[in-house]
Amino acid sequence: MSAGTVVAILAVFWIVLIVGSIAAALAAATRRNRPVPSRRTTAPVWWLAAPTPSAHLHRRVVRSSRGVQRARAMRRRKGAPTVLDEMAARFEDHAVELDDRIALATTLPRRDRRSELMAVHGRVRRSEDVAAELCRAYAAEPAVPGDGHDPLEQVADDLTALIEARRVVDDISRTAHPGSTPKTTPTGEAGTPSAAEQPTQPTVEAPAQRARLRHRRTQQPQPGA
Repeated sequence: MSAGTVVAILAVFWIVLIVGSIAAALAAATRRNRPVPSRRTTAPVWWLAAPTPSAHLHRRVVRSSRGVQRARAMRRRKGAPTVLDEMAARFEDHAVELDDRIALATTLPRRDRRSELMAVHGRVRRSEDVAAELCRAYAAEPAVPGDGHDPLEQVADDLTALIEARRVVDDISRTAHPGSTPKTTPTGEAGTPSAAEQPTQPTVEAPAQRARLRHRRTQQPQPGA
């Protein structure tokens, strides 16, 4: 193998290595730039360090979402998933939508962009508050019974929850007040109205009776006859 061939191989190797490193770094930066790493957003990568107001709002959304993800991951290391996981998933959906809204605001005219970013600022601040509440709740939320990895512990947790539920039901049954008595009507019988309250049905004369009455009126002597 000639020296020129070796140099060419080394050059190609270094080019591939450099291109691969750049691609890997760009992919890592792209994932880091997302509120949820596995979900794409329209926010540009350069918002990671841009000093613009929209980039600042974007980074706040990413930080709040990543804080919730870290709290969830730390809680799962200690035990089973909690009832807060569904809330955290909904929060992540909101964070992705909010990030797309920030990116869309940058395409608006200057006047509309300013008003839209002001509206988004309130949503971002509220998202940060909710994220902080979720993180605090994750720190104190117990695991869902029966969702652990040990089958025996699942059975034990389910039995404990069942026994506790039965005890609560028994306590409620013993301390419950008797139900209300049925309402009585003036006749003294429950649910039966008195005769005075019963509606009267209109009487309808038969055609034959009406005909006889008219015949009697015509047979009566007229005055002065």
